[in-house]
Amino acid sequence: TVSAPQTPVSTRKLNMAGSFRDSVYSRVAEVPCGYVTTYGEIARSLKKPQAARAVGQAMRSNPHSWVP
Repeated sequence: TVSAPQTPVSTRKLNMAGSFRDSVYSRVAEVPCGYVTTYGEIARSLKKPQAARAVGQAMRSNPHSWVP
């Protein structure tokens, strides 16, 4: 039998990081205009309570100009 090639660990890690960033952007887009939230609140809403700094890093590389 021929097995499928394994995805390199670095590529898998990048894909996971991309999906986390995408989930951050989606969650931030749901914040009503004029409402203030924190990176910690966003992290907790994503079921990653220790990921506030990761949320901040995701927002630093935010490609969407409509999200400050």
